[in-house]
Formats: sequence, structure tokens, C-alpha cells
Amino acid sequence: MPHAVSLELLRRYDDWKSGTPVATFVSCIAQRYDLATLARLADAGPWRVRRAAVTALGVLADDRWSGVVGRALNDPIRPVRLAAENTISQLWTRILPVAYRLRLRAAMRRARLDPRSVLRELESWERIATRHAIVWQLRATALENLGCPDEASECHRIAWQIDPFRYPALCDHARILEYQGRPEAALRLYRRALEVFPDLPLARTRVRQLGQRSS
Repeated sequence: MPHAVSLELLRRYDDWKSGTPVATFVSCIAQRYDLATLARLADAGPWRVRRAAVTALGVLADDRWSGVVGRALNDPIRPVRLAAENTISQLWTRILPVAYRLRLRAAMRRARLDPRSVLRELESWERIATRHAIVWQLRATALENLGCPDEASECHRIAWQIDPFRYPALCDHARILEYQGRPEAALRLYRRALEVFPDLPLARTRVRQLGQRSS
């Protein structure tokens, strides 16, 4: 990758962090880079370039690039991992067709207060409701708030099987397994979540505590 390409990306990123409007950052990056170039930089550039490329993917890409960002969750450099954490949460919300995104956000806000209505709405989404990990995770939250941990656990399992980088589903599934008295199964999932994204202090604490109990 030509050195000038990396330097230009860093300059645009630093300008944005120094106060350049995000719209200007997006416009400049979109004109200068295609998504494949950003993906290569996110995988193989120096760490500051990797961080900038991951951030740029967050404002330009869709969920098809979540694998690149997912790998960055386990980058050896923490600032890159944190950039990936922020970016992948943006990509996850873009996985649905545009018409469903606002409905998804509204349903996420209601999942704890009115879980029955959320479940009814998700059933009306037909094929959308079974294809995407974020919908399965939302269904799990609603089911858990209805007092259905077994069904919620299964939904979390489906969510992280669809998207192996979905560490929140791994952690929530592990938490339910703990509640159900299955500490060894919970420990395996907490460890798996940390393999995906090491910056999970609660999961790390649970791994230490559950590991001490099993030793």
C-alpha cells in the first residue's frame, strides 16, 4: 500500500479528531478511498493507520465489511480495538434494510418495558426476523424480561452463531447460563467473548471467578 495513501488517511483522521466536521471527513474519505482499500489498511497498516481505516469504515461501509472490523476487535493495540468497538456497533445497525432501522431502534428502547409488544412486532417482520443476529439478540432481551431464560438463551446462541463477532450475545448468553446453574458452559462463552474482544472487564472478572471455583 503506497505510503502516501496511508499518510493522507492519517491526515484526514487527525483533522477530524481536531474538530473538522464529520461530514467533511466523510466526503474527503469517500472521494479518496474505496472500501477495499480501507479494508486492506485496517488489516495491515501501522496501528494509527489501522485505527483510522477502521473508523472510516464505520462512516462509509455497511455490514458486509463487519468481518474486517470484527477482526480489529482483537487487534494487539488497544486504540484500534476501541475504534473497532465503536465502528462495529454502527455496522450492526446497518445490517437491516433502511425501512427497518428506525423500527429496530424503537423496539430496542421498548424491549425491557414492553417486551410482549416487541415480540409481536418482530414476528411481523417475517424473514427479516430470522436472518439477522441483531434481531435475535433483541428477541432474547424481550424474552428474558418476560421471565423466559431458556428461550432467551437459545436466541442468544443463534445470534452469535449467525455473527461470531457478536460479543454482547456471547456475554448475555453466558450470564443466563450462570443464572441457570451452568458455570462451566458460562465460562466457555465468557472466554470466547474475550477472544473476540479482550476489552470486556466484566467478562474477564467472571472468567477469573468461575475459573477459581472450578479449580
